[in-house]
Amino acid sequence: MSKIYDVKNLTVDQEAIRFQLSGEKIVVPLNRSGSHVLPKAKLEHLRIFELDADGLGIYWPVLDEDLSIAGLLRSAGREDLIVEKIPSLYLETADCYARTERPPGYAFGLGMVRDRES
Repeated sequence: MSKIYDVKNLTVDQEAIRFQLSGEKIVVPLNRSGSHVLPKAKLEHLRIFELDADGLGIYWPVLDEDLSIAGLLRSAGREDLIVEKIPSLYLETADCYARTERPPGYAFGLGMVRDRES
C-alpha cells in the first residue's frame, strides 16, 4: 500500500502540530487544529499519538482524538497539498461499511514517529 500523505518529522507540543510534507514545513497551532481537546491536553498526552500507515490521519489514543492530515493542511492554509482523489479502503455492504484491508502497521509517536512493526 502506498501512502496518501508521506508525513515526515511529526511532532506535537502544547502549542502546535508540526510536520513536513512534500518538502514543506507545516505548522498548525493547536487552537486552529479543529480540536477542542488538544489545546487543553497535558503535554505527556499530546506526545502519545499514532500516524496512520497511509498518512491520512493522526490519533491520540489517551485523548481519544483524531485529526485528518487534509484538515490540518486546510487549517495551515495549504490546500495546494491536499490529495483530492483518495482510493477507498471501504466497501459498502447492505447494512454497513466493511473495511476490505488493514493498513500494515501504524507509526506511533512519543515525541517522534516510529513504525509499530519495527
